Amino acid sequence: MSSLGRPRRVAKYVLPIVLIAGCSGDDDGAGSQPADLRPADEATEDANRSASIDASIGEFVELDGLRLNIEAIRYLEDVEDDGTGSDFRIVLTVRSENPTNQELNNPDISVVCANTDEAGSWYADSTFELYKELPPGTFDEGELILGMPAGCEDPVVRAEVNNVIVMDGDDPPAADWAIPEEALTP
Repeated sequence: MSSLGRPRRVAKYVLPIVLIAGCSGDDDGAGSQPADLRPADEATEDANRSASIDASIGEFVELDGLRLNIEAIRYLEDVEDDGTGSDFRIVLTVRSENPTNQELNNPDISVVCANTDEAGSWYADSTFELYKELPPGTFDEGELILGMPAGCEDPVVRAEVNNVIVMDGDDPPAADWAIPEEALTP
């Protein structure tokens, strides 16, 4: 008996009805999922790319007051390959300018891929310094050596500023540059 003075038999009849209602003859094991599903990482990268400015080599973009120009991208030939193909590197000729009246920093720049959330690495032989402080009215320029993640598909060079505080769920201001085919071919 329940605390209300009624028998508890009602529950044993409700459970079979719920189970039967959840089973339909049209279910092919896939549930009610759409047929055009894709990996979550791919959707996340597409969202990140759509939030980024599409930049062109040789043209300045503005990211939160910082002006940035990737003047050239080329394949780096002076790398000893260990046979795995994981030592693939590109060189960027970069110029950043701070025309504002406040201190800014050089952005984070890396190679990102459509098929993974892994970003490529940067190398200490670079003459362009990531995160370098730029006082008001100054510029920085040099070459940045970046590695390509193994198995990278549809790579782009992404620059993200780190001068701003972003809210949870928001991405920092960013720009993407397509990597020319000649920079991807040894």
